Amino acid sequence: MLFQYTWRLVVDGTKTQTRRIKKKDEHFEDGRVFTFDTYSFKERTRWEVGKTYAVQPARGKSAIGRIRITGIREQDVREISDADVRAEGFAAKADFLKTWTQMHDKPAFYLMADLQNRPAERYQAWVLEFQLAVVAHTPTMEMPF
Repeated sequence: MLFQYTWRLVVDGTKTQTRRIKKKDEHFEDGRVFTFDTYSFKERTRWEVGKTYAVQPARGKSAIGRIRITGIREQDVREISDADVRAEGFAAKADFLKTWTQMHDKPAFYLMADLQNRPAERYQAWVLEFQLAVVAHTPTMEMPF
């Protein structure tokens, strides 16, 4: 799983949640998020509670650790709680929302008043709660990129 901007927070244990855009063909059932695989034309599991996933600091880079998914739920990220903001590794809701919009929407729309008028599909997400399972590198180690 890619953690390009927050991998240090994952490996030092500060970040214990991540939000991923919910695609229109995905659904949650029995602890798993299912998605439609356009190559095989079948449903496949995207994430599953209890499974471990690699922590990658950048696309194409080797894993620096693994996380175990402990919970999955759906959420409109505009409704994120202060506790969830901290679990995401941010100090303030505004910081989280600014980062989210830079990745998934137009950066000018990071103020809460503006966000309410944005298309909902840009803010529907899976909340993946996790714990660090394995660290392959120490948190202070700098990555070669």
